[in-house]
Amino acid sequence: MDNASNATPPSTRMMETGAASDAIAAPAFIHPHYVAFVEADPAGIAHFSRYPLWVEEAENAYWHHHGHPHHHVENNRLHGWPRTAFTIRHLAPVYPGQTIHIALTPQLDLFRQMLTWHFRIIHPGRVDQSAHPSPWIFARGQMQVIYATIDPLLKNSIKKHPIPPQLLAHLA
Repeated sequence: MDNASNATPPSTRMMETGAASDAIAAPAFIHPHYVAFVEADPAGIAHFSRYPLWVEEAENAYWHHHGHPHHHVENNRLHGWPRTAFTIRHLAPVYPGQTIHIALTPQLDLFRQMLTWHFRIIHPGRVDQSAHPSPWIFARGQMQVIYATIDPLLKNSIKKHPIPPQLLAHLA
């Protein structure tokens, strides 16, 4: 893999949100996404099934921004972040041709060894909006993940592990 493919997009950044009413602590990680025509339904609105993919894209960019791959193989086992829950509330439509921002804020639960990504899909430049529906916040929700290993040769081989210290350092 060449270095260009591992580079963090120049517009991906950490940013203070100041969104006290959103119950999400700052700072948030902001990742841009251009909404393509192929992501739209027949009505010309971005299909709801794309939203989790955008959040996962932002999560992947978060780890690359901090110098870690989202997942890696070690001793023939995949180490990564399987999802345990995903919730979303749609607040306004997204249309092809728009550039949206996915704002991610990690919330760590060390007792349960679980990470919750709070996210908002927002219009660029409108980061500090209230929790009330507006045309500037398209959606918000949470994605819960665990750190685990997966043995591709065994069925039901997902095994939860403590989050490694080198990754914890980027979640505090």
